Amino acid sequence: MMSRSHRHPLVRLFGAILLTSLVTSGVLANDGTDSSERHMMLELRAGFFAPEIDDQFTVSTPYRDTFGADPMASIGLAADYQVWQGGGSLAIGGGVQYGWVTGKAKNQDGSDSTDDTTLHMAPLQLSLIYRFDYLALHHGIPLVPYVKAGITAAVWWVTNAKDEIASGWSRDQLAKAAAGTESDEWRAAQKPRTAAGITFGYHVSVGLQFLLDSLAEGMAITFDEEMGVNNSYIFVEYSFNDLNDFYDPK
Repeated sequence: MMSRSHRHPLVRLFGAILLTSLVTSGVLANDGTDSSERHMMLELRAGFFAPEIDDQFTVSTPYRDTFGADPMASIGLAADYQVWQGGGSLAIGGGVQYGWVTGKAKNQDGSDSTDDTTLHMAPLQLSLIYRFDYLALHHGIPLVPYVKAGITAAVWWVTNAKDEIASGWSRDQLAKAAAGTESDEWRAAQKPRTAAGITFGYHVSVGLQFLLDSLAEGMAITFDEEMGVNNSYIFVEYSFNDLNDFYDPK
């Protein structure tokens, strides 16, 4: 459920994630070491969304009432191309996530029904990324802090127990219809709302990578020579997304 009048964040936390540095050639790096040049990064991601949808409501808590306190599970894939390497690296990249959470659908009186309902969300992101990887690559310190910022387009939809896109009358529509104060023209123009859409916003992320090559240097060299993967990391990331179209379906 979304509108264009509120600005409320969607917070995302990722953990236990594998990141690899991809290459396009097997030549020596610019610093003369026996590793291939770095050009691209590929991220395989898993973690959680923690939607703050309820923060905009003064009385009701629709997300908690339907899905409880559990966050949305999330998986995703991202890639970026490094446009500058020096005191760290600067890259431009994009990614897609998919998150979901399941709860019990509500009857019109607010009570739980016997049917499940699932909220799905697929944020698409375009980012500018800076990684301070100079110490890891040249001085053996395996920690790489980084920051990302960019735009987000979140595709979302809600499914019912039949795995169909849910739809229904809003509380505002039902209340006006029950009061009988609206015109016949108003009644004829009303249609159930479809629980699907897309909303836009921005994201800012901070994270820390740990260079796995430092734990198994021989394996890392073989991986580079045979597969063209220069470095491998595991990382954690905290990401704040301001998506401004959630609204209260009265």
